[in-house]
Amino acid sequence: MRARSLSVEWTIFWILVHSLSVFLSGLLLAAIPNIIIFTLGSGLGITIIAKSVRTVTRHNTFRIDGDFVYWVIISTIAFWMSRTLLQLIGIVNGLEYCLLAGTGIFILSSIFRTVSPLSKKKTPEKHQSHPTKPSIFKKHIPDFYFPKSGNDSYLIEIRIVDRRLKTKIKGLEDEIVNEFGIKQYRFVPHISLAGGLSTSNEKQLISVFTDLCSKTPVMKFQIKGFSAFEEPKRVIYFDINPCENLKQFRFDLSQRLKIFCKLKPFDFDGKEEFVFHSTLTLNVPELKFKKIQEYVKNEHYDSSEYFYQQDYYCQEQSHPRRV
Repeated sequence: MRARSLSVEWTIFWILVHSLSVFLSGLLLAAIPNIIIFTLGSGLGITIIAKSVRTVTRHNTFRIDGDFVYWVIISTIAFWMSRTLLQLIGIVNGLEYCLLAGTGIFILSSIFRTVSPLSKKKTPEKHQSHPTKPSIFKKHIPDFYFPKSGNDSYLIEIRIVDRRLKTKIKGLEDEIVNEFGIKQYRFVPHISLAGGLSTSNEKQLISVFTDLCSKTPVMKFQIKGFSAFEEPKRVIYFDINPCENLKQFRFDLSQRLKIFCKLKPFDFDGKEEFVFHSTLTLNVPELKFKKIQEYVKNEHYDSSEYFYQQDYYCQEQSHPRRV
């Protein structure tokens, strides 16, 4: 798995937070002669300050639970190791001591978080590319189908079928909702190809769709990372890398549907201009939009965890499922 990377700004920010924690802990615990109590107290203070900062940067609720105890232990070990190393080279106080100790705590905590079996992040298993034959009638794998979309009649989409990946994506959706206190509709992980759209000629819609499916060879796509639309609805999404066949299928579909369907403006985008994506959050409050982007991209998740490739065969269908 590719190592997670923080932005330079966040790295500097957390080093300064930990440095301030070292200074305050040293100031408050200076009268304690017992080195064990001093070290444990410093680890506790560092954790309390870090958790307090996260209540602001991530809109977390401050909780004293198993995770809190875990980070007290990690912070205590990181502080002890950093302090011991600095004592060996003769740095025991002052601004230099605080900054170097804060840097050491940040680096060691990041290492512990990566290698610890108790860490929330787990090394993902590799997602294997596998062919599927989507059928509108298949109850469990309705990959290409026409569900209802708000005030529109139809939405044509690809649904991601890998159960483990769907669980991971939904878990990330829930985590963002809980961390930032936003209201979100539960999205079924999917990639929109056209719509929501409306038409009075369902029979022709079905005919166009099945005709294109019957003529289209295997299509592939990959989930390759995260990105965002700021306008019009502040969307954070998984970036999709489509193969040429999928690009052409989507473009041909839009060209044929525009004759008798009312499409969305983006459905008229060219083959290379259309942005294939899978929505993660939608209509994010403006004040939280940038913070959630940072959280997803830099602060918590490595997009390589969500790398996924899937193949699609199109086959002729007689009728879509309408809901």
